[in-house]
Amino acid sequence: MLGVFSSAIVTPPDELVAAGSRTPSPKLSSTALVNRFVETNGSAVSLQIGDHVQLAYTHQNESVFQPRCVSSHNLLRWIQLITTVRFFRNLS
Repeated sequence: MLGVFSSAIVTPPDELVAAGSRTPSPKLSSTALVNRFVETNGSAVSLQIGDHVQLAYTHQNESVFQPRCVSSHNLLRWIQLITTVRFFRNLS
C-alpha cells in the first residue's frame, strides 16, 4: 500500500525529510510516485482525494496464507482520519 499526503494534512517525520535530503536523485512528485506504483503493479487500485491525498494498493503477490486486508472499508477510515486532522488543524 502506498499513501502520499500533502504537508497541509500531515507534517512529515524529521527522519524522513533528513533521509530524503541526502538522496542525490531528483525527487518525484506525488503523482509521479503513485503512477509508478500503479504501472509496476498491474492490479493496483488508486484513489485521489482532492489535492492532498493519494492512496494506492494492490493484492498482487500476496500470500494465500497471509492475505493483506485492504478494502473500501479501510479507505473510508483513511478519509475519516484525514477529515478529522483537517478539522483540528483549522481550529488551531
